Amino acid sequence: MDLSLYNLHYVMGLFGKLVEAKYYSNIEKNIDTSGLLVLKYPSFIACCVGVKDSHGMYGGMIQGTKGILNQHYYLI
Repeated sequence: MDLSLYNLHYVMGLFGKLVEAKYYSNIEKNIDTSGLLVLKYPSFIACCVGVKDSHGMYGGMIQGTKGILNQHYYLI
C-alpha cells in the first residue's frame, strides 16, 4: 500500500517533520485504491486524499486562514 506516500512526501516537503500520522484506506484485492491521510503538526492538521479509483483534479490545495494555494498538474 503506497498510494498516499505521494501525499506524505508533498506535505512533509513543505512543512517538515510531523507529530502523528493516520491513514484510512479503501482496499480492493489487497491494493489501496483510495484513502485519507491525516497528518498532525504542532499547530495544524493536514488532511490528504489519494485516489486511483475515480476521476478528478490532479494537484494539491493548501487552505489556510489567510487564503488558498492551488497547484494543478497537467498530464502530457
